[in-house]
Amino acid sequence: MSLSLSATLRNIRRFFRKSEWLVSLYGLERSEGTETHAGLIFIQIDGLSKKELLLNLDRGRMPFLKSLVDREGYKILDHYSGIPSSTPAVQAEIFYGVKCAVPAFAFIDKKTGRPFKMYEPESAKMIQERLEEEGEPLFKGGSAFSNIYTGGADEPHYCASRMGVSQFLDPRSLWKLPAWLLFNAYSLLRCLILLAIEFPLAVFDFFRGAVSGFSLWSELKFVPVRVAICILYRELIAIGAGMDATRGLPIIQANFLGYDEQAHRRGPDSKFARWTLRGIDNAIARIAREADRSPNRDYRLWLYSDHGQEHTTPYPHIAGRTIQESVAEVFEEVFDRERVHISEHRGIQTHRGSFLGSRWVDRLLRNGLNGEEPEENRMTVRAMGPVGHVYLNREFDESDLENFAIRLVQEVSVPTVYFKTGDGKVRAVTSESSYLLPDQIERFLGPDACFVDSLSEDLVRLCYSPLAGDLVLGGWKLGGEPVSFPLENGAHAGPGPNETHGFALLPQEASELPPDRNYLRPLDLHEKVRNLLHPDQERSRARSRDRSTDRDILRVVTYNVHSCLGSDGKRHPTRIAEILTELDPDIIALQELDRGIERSGGVDQAVEIARHLEMELHFHPSIEIEEGDYGNAILSRHPLQLVKAGPLPTLE
Repeated sequence: MSLSLSATLRNIRRFFRKSEWLVSLYGLERSEGTETHAGLIFIQIDGLSKKELLLNLDRGRMPFLKSLVDREGYKILDHYSGIPSSTPAVQAEIFYGVKCAVPAFAFIDKKTGRPFKMYEPESAKMIQERLEEEGEPLFKGGSAFSNIYTGGADEPHYCASRMGVSQFLDPRSLWKLPAWLLFNAYSLLRCLILLAIEFPLAVFDFFRGAVSGFSLWSELKFVPVRVAICILYRELIAIGAGMDATRGLPIIQANFLGYDEQAHRRGPDSKFARWTLRGIDNAIARIAREADRSPNRDYRLWLYSDHGQEHTTPYPHIAGRTIQESVAEVFEEVFDRERVHISEHRGIQTHRGSFLGSRWVDRLLRNGLNGEEPEENRMTVRAMGPVGHVYLNREFDESDLENFAIRLVQEVSVPTVYFKTGDGKVRAVTSESSYLLPDQIERFLGPDACFVDSLSEDLVRLCYSPLAGDLVLGGWKLGGEPVSFPLENGAHAGPGPNETHGFALLPQEASELPPDRNYLRPLDLHEKVRNLLHPDQERSRARSRDRSTDRDILRVVTYNVHSCLGSDGKRHPTRIAEILTELDPDIIALQELDRGIERSGGVDQAVEIARHLEMELHFHPSIEIEEGDYGNAILSRHPLQLVKAGPLPTLE
C-alpha cells in the first residue's frame, strides 16, 4: 500500500474516532499549525519501583510497556527519587525543578504554625505558589491529570492544588453527558466490569483491615473511594488524555495512582497491587494510540515512576500504640501528655479520592480521618508514612536532642532518628550505632546501596529544611525490617533501596545519562522535557560532538527521507533527526527534502534536521514544487565550504 493511500485511509478513520467527536462536542480548542511540532505524553506510574517493573514485565502483566522495550528500542533507566521519596517532593522537582520542596507528606510550617497535608487543596496550593516563585513550571500550554501540583498546566484535572468537578460532570455541560456516555460505552462497560471485580476484593480487604487494627465502620465507608482511585481515575484519565492528544496540546501529563494505592494498603508485592498494573498498561496503550493518530502534533511517549515502595510493618503492630503516644512517653518529663497533639494514624491511602472534586468524598475524608489541629506551643508529631517530624516548639541543645534520639530508638522502637548538629551535618541514631552524615553515609546505608552521593546530599537537605521537625523519625535502617508509622503495609519517603529506586522508560534518543552518574534524578527529567518542548533553547550535546570529532574514522550516512513522510501520513523532520542521532554520523547525505512546500507546512526540512543535530548544512534544489523547492542536502559536524553546486549530468 502506498504512503499516500495509507494517509487517506487514516484520514477516513479519524473522521469516525470518538475522540474527534468528543473534542467537537465539548467545543475544545485544537492546536493549529503544529503538525510537525514535537509533543510529549508524559506518564507517571505512581509508586512502581524498577524492581517491580522488571518483574511484572517478565511475567506478562504489562504487555504494552514490554513491546516498547522489545520492538521500539526503549531503555529502562534507573530513576533516583530524591529524599523524601514521596510524590509531593518528587513532583516538585520534576514539575518545577526544585529539590526537597517539602520534608514529608505531612508537616508544619514552623514560622506560621500552620499544618500541611499535601492531599489537601489549600496545602497543595500554598506550596505550589512557592514553587512557581522559585522554579520553572514545565507544563505550560498543556494538561495534567491526577497530581499534587499542576506544573503550570493550562488545563489541570484532578490535581490537589486546583481541584474541581470534571469537565464531563460540569453542570453547564450535563446535557452533553448522554453523548459522552454513548461515545465511551466501551470504557463505561470496562469500568462497570472492573468495579464488579474490584468490589469483592475491596470488601475482602476491608475484612482483613478490620482484624488488623482498622475501624470496621470507617473501613466500609472507604471501599467505594478506593475503587474510584484504582479504576475510575484510570478510565477518566485515559479518555481525557486521549482527547487532549487529538487536540494537539504540547504536553499531556498523567499520573496513574492505582498501583500505589493498593501497595500502600496491601504491600507493593501483593497480588492486589500487581493486578492493577494490567489495567494501567492498557490505559497507557489507549492514550498512546490516540497520540499516534493525532493530526495536530508529533508526540513522543515517556514514562517514569516517581518512587518505589518498601514492604513495611505498621509501627502500631510493633509498639502496640501509635507513634504519637510513644513520643509522648519519651517526652513526658518535658511536656505534659496532654500537651502532645495526637493526629491521625492512617497513611496516604484513600485521601487521593478527594482529587475527584466531589463534595461527598471530601466530606467523607475530612469527617472520617482528620483530627483536631494542634494548638500553639504544643509538641506535635506529624507522621503519615515512614518519615515523621517532631516539632518541639522549644530550644534544646545538641546533647539534649541526642539523648531524646537515643531514648526513641531504644525505648519505643523507632528505627532511626535524625537531627541537625549545627555545623551543616546531621546525626543519624539507631539502636545499634550513631552516624555523622554525610561523612559516614556508606556505613549508614551499607555497601550495596545505590545513589549514595545523592542520598547523602538529600538526607542532609531534608533535615535542614525550614519545614522539617527538630527531630526527624525514620522507618528505615540497615538490616532492619522497614517500618511505617501509620497503619499501612507499603510505604515510601525514606532512603530504602526500593522506595528511592524508580524507573524512567524512555526512547533511545532521550536516554542519555548525566556525565557524572549512571542514573537520573527528577531534575534530569525536568531538563529533558524542557529541551524536547523548547529545542531552540541552549542544549548541551558536547559529549556527542566530542565522540564524533575525536575518532579516527569518518562515519557517513545516506538517507532518502521521501520528504519526511511517515507511514502515519505525517511529515516530521524531527523524527528523521532522531533516527540520525542514534547513528551518530559525521556526514549525512539526505535525498528528497521539501523546502517551503505547502504539503509539508512550508517547513525547511533540511534546516530543521540540521538544527536538531547541530550540524552545518548545504541544500541544493532539484525541482520547484508549489512555489517551493524539492531537493537534496549535505550535513556535516565539520566546517563546510561550497566549491561548486549544480545538476548532475544526464545521458542527453
